[in-house]
Amino acid sequence: MILKKYFFLFVIMLTNTYILKSQIESDTPIFNGKKFDIFKIKLDTNSVKNFSILENNNSVPHNDFIKLLNTDDIFLSTASIVDSNCEPIGLFINNNTLIKNVEIADGTGNFFLKPNGAFLVTDKDVIICQTSEIQNHQNIIFGIQSGPALITNGKIHPAFNPNSQNRHIRSAVGKYKNSNGDAFIVFAISHEEVTFYEIAQFFNKQYDCFNALSIESVRSVMSIPYIQNPSNQSTNIVCRYITYNN
Repeated sequence: MILKKYFFLFVIMLTNTYILKSQIESDTPIFNGKKFDIFKIKLDTNSVKNFSILENNNSVPHNDFIKLLNTDDIFLSTASIVDSNCEPIGLFINNNTLIKNVEIADGTGNFFLKPNGAFLVTDKDVIICQTSEIQNHQNIIFGIQSGPALITNGKIHPAFNPNSQNRHIRSAVGKYKNSNGDAFIVFAISHEEVTFYEIAQFFNKQYDCFNALSIESVRSVMSIPYIQNPSNQSTNIVCRYITYNN
């Protein structure tokens, strides 16, 4: 029995999969030769309560911000696209308070590549949707607008070019259901520079996500429990974070 126990632990270590608690998991899958770090959450009425927005009010570089938290258990991801004053460009809701409304105007840059979308947390669910689908803000506890949408209703964004040379470290979030009908949210950050099409394919093929949203390129950071991904060393200043603390 003891040998079996240690063999099981050894297999888990080899696969770089960490089932931290029954509803969350950290992993480092490889897809089409590209490595990603992921943080996966099984959604229910209890797990959705563990999301929050954490402000970096002192403008501390990301690597120092992690050290100040002094814990290995909390998940962090860049939250919201911001201007030079750290103000969100699009929708931003924190603790049921609407701070910035949805931005529906046309513009240049990835954020405005329609359809773009939003990551929304209510008291019962986590929603990834197009910004055009947001009818009101009454039930939204936390919300950020980003862009572009990677996958909408199971389809990869039509503007993505499979032959694109526009490569960056990218982070994103997707939603899918397993064969039992259980819903999951999966966050991912690439180790290497990838195109929008490549990271959309990752969410589409690896997890069969019906919706997925780009969070950030260029300045992407993500701190995942018990995974030492390269962005942990980033000196970028992140204005605010999506967090999950179980």
